Amino acid sequence: MAIAVPIPDRITVQEAQELLTAVQQMLELRRISMDAGKRTVYFRDSAPKALAARQIFTSLSRSRAQL
Repeated sequence: MAIAVPIPDRITVQEAQELLTAVQQMLELRRISMDAGKRTVYFRDSAPKALAARQIFTSLSRSRAQL
C-alpha cells in the first residue's frame, strides 16, 4: 500500500525529514520518500504499517514544543 501525506506548513522540510527518519526506524518501513517541492511524504509498505506511519507522522508534525 502507498500513502501520500502532505507536510504541514508549520514545519520545515528538514524537520519533516527528521520525523520521517524517526517513523521509518520505529516501524521498520520498507520505503519512504519525500517530495520537497510538493511538500508531500510517501509511505509504502503493508497496509497496517503504512496507515500507522501516516498516523504517527501526522501526530508528530502537529505537536511542537513551545518555549
